[in-house]
This record gives sequence, C-alpha cells and structure tokens, in this order.
Amino acid sequence: RLHGTEWSETQRFYHHLQTLWEQWSAEMSDIAAGVLKLQLATIERTRAEGKWLTRQQVADVQDNIRQALTGLPMPSSRLEAFDNCRELWRECQRWLGDIEATRLAHNQAFTEAMLEQYRGFFDGVESSPLNASQARAVVNGERSLLVLAGAGSGKTSVLVARAGWLLARGEAAAEQILLLAFGRQAAQEMDARIRERLASDDITARTFHSLALHI
Repeated sequence: RLHGTEWSETQRFYHHLQTLWEQWSAEMSDIAAGVLKLQLATIERTRAEGKWLTRQQVADVQDNIRQALTGLPMPSSRLEAFDNCRELWRECQRWLGDIEATRLAHNQAFTEAMLEQYRGFFDGVESSPLNASQARAVVNGERSLLVLAGAGSGKTSVLVARAGWLLARGEAAAEQILLLAFGRQAAQEMDARIRERLASDDITARTFHSLALHI
C-alpha cells in the first residue's frame, strides 16, 4: 500500500504501472527482435555465399553478436520470456557457444560440392589429375594452411592448382597472387608450371631473397 492512499487506489496505481511496464516491454522486445534478426540475417548471407567458412569469420560473427547484445534495450535475461525473441535469442546463443561442429559441417558440404563442380579443373590443372588430398587442400579456404608432405609428393602441384583455383573462382586477381620458394630453382620451376598450366605471365614465383630485393 502506498502511504496516504486507500488500498483501492494503490491497486489502481499498481495495475496502471503494470500496464505501462508490459507495453514498454513489448515495444522493447520488438526492437530487440529486430537486432537479433539482423545478426542472424548477416550469418545466413555469409553461409549462403557458397564459400569456405573460416575460423576468423566465425570469430567475427561472435564479436558482432556480442556487440549487438550490448545495445539491446532490455536485459538479455528477459528475452526468453518473449515469443518474438525466444528462438532468435537461442540461435544467437548457439553461435556464441561451441559452433565448430556447424562450421566443419558447412565446410565439408562446401568441399564436396566444389570437388564435384570443378572436377574438370582438378583433373586438368596439372599434367596428372590431383588426388583427393591435393584437391581438398586447394579448396580449403582458411587464411593459412600448412601442407606437410615428402619430396616429390605433389606440393608444387597444390600451389599451382591453388593459384588457378583462386583465378577460376574470382577470389583473387593474378597480380594479387604471390608464390614463394626457398630456392631459385624451385621458384623457376613454379614460374614455368604457372605459365604452362595456367597460361598466365602475371603470377610470379619468387624466393624470399628476391622478394625482399623487389620490395
């Protein structure tokens, strides 16, 4: 009871406040739902691009979600209570959790699709068709990739094919691609194979030393 008021007046005041609170909460939940939808739409566009989903992209998605949550007009702990927010919130939470299995599944599906779609490329980019491991290394879209293999196992073929793959997919222009080798002979071999297999004079293979001198 409010001091100095009748019980009935206190009840009316309480119900009035409750109505205002519910109206405000409903309005804020609509705003929150819009923010969450925007994040999930961005994620869906990224997944629908038909490209490899990198670890860095997932980290960026998570950072964007966290940043968006700081701007919500109500505590995130209340989102479960609203029908228009509940599933959106849970999906965002899923992306903030252990999403690695989802990323791997996406990349596996992407890889299989690319191996089928570009079968002719992988069979003809080098003098001998690339084997499954080589083709998968070419398709892998991580920012850095370590390929461990013995001498004569086809590492140079992977590099040549990777350059051709970037050109074929439009993911890089020829002048944006640089191949590096430790020795001059290896660099010259890559240059020759690039010209022969990719018919390009714009992709250059260099040694670390020649690159430093060029810079």
